[in-house]
Amino acid sequence: LQLLNLNFLFIHYCLLFLHFLLLSPLFLLSLLFLHFFLLLIPIPILFYLLNLNLIFILILFLFPLFFLLPILNLYLTLIFLIFVLLPFLPRFLHFFIPIPIPILI
Repeated sequence: LQLLNLNFLFIHYCLLFLHFLLLSPLFLLSLLFLHFFLLLIPIPILFYLLNLNLIFILILFLFPLFFLLPILNLYLTLIFLIFVLLPFLPRFLHFFIPIPIPILI
């Protein structure tokens, strides 16, 4: 029964994902942010939320927040670009421009 419950939750999560993906190009970033936010919640509390299906309610209330705050979304995008993609830029450029990586760094 518990497995069915989580399966149902997963289907809802996927549908929500698809729905918001059509509405916002920065949805993936919001999802990433939410993922890190959920990682901050202690594990027992997370399991407790899963048991009560409150995590789905939490997702429902958190996502619209990100879409109503485009400035926050933009800020998160910049953080993502600077800290996540920038370190990979030299290696990415190396595929197109045959310059030794140490010069790029």
